[in-house]
Amino acid sequence: MELVAVAPSAMKRGYTEPDIRHAARHPLFTHPPDDEGMVMVVGATAAGQLLEVGVIRAVDGFVAVHAMPARQKFLRAPRTRR
Repeated sequence: MELVAVAPSAMKRGYTEPDIRHAARHPLFTHPPDDEGMVMVVGATAAGQLLEVGVIRAVDGFVAVHAMPARQKFLRAPRTRR
């Protein structure tokens, strides 16, 4: 997923903009939007650390607003609804 921006809130845990962009561009899993419309993407930094990156749709593209080490609940493929 190509990001148009990385919000300061996504970097508050010390991850850099390049780390967050790399993880978003190389997703292992993409989870459906939550009630607020945030999509959770799990991907790796260039160094291989798995991050969960919360992404929202903005007028001109996608913006990362959250990033932290990937939690267990996001380390599996999302369930599909039947």
